[in-house]
Amino acid sequence: KYFSAIAEHIIYAKGVEEAKNIISTQKLDLIVTDYFLEDGTASDLFNQSNVETPVIVVTGSALIDKIESNIKSKNIYFIEKPIAKDCLYAALEQLNLH
Repeated sequence: KYFSAIAEHIIYAKGVEEAKNIISTQKLDLIVTDYFLEDGTASDLFNQSNVETPVIVVTGSALIDKIESNIKSKNIYFIEKPIAKDCLYAALEQLNLH
């Protein structure tokens, strides 16, 4: 619900392959994804492609430190579930988007 309040246009993808297609064909200002996707993980998505778009990865996993170390990018910010509004805004500020 927070994202629809701050975004003009939202594009949804169910999994890694669909997200890769969107990332390669659309100009995006921000990518927000759950870590665990229908056909893989955010690690699969971002370690196999050169994504320069800022990314927020949301996870409910207790292994967030391990997940963070699996994704090698300075444009990625992690938020634990449930998403708190202040954490979302902190992520946007960290990524220079707020």
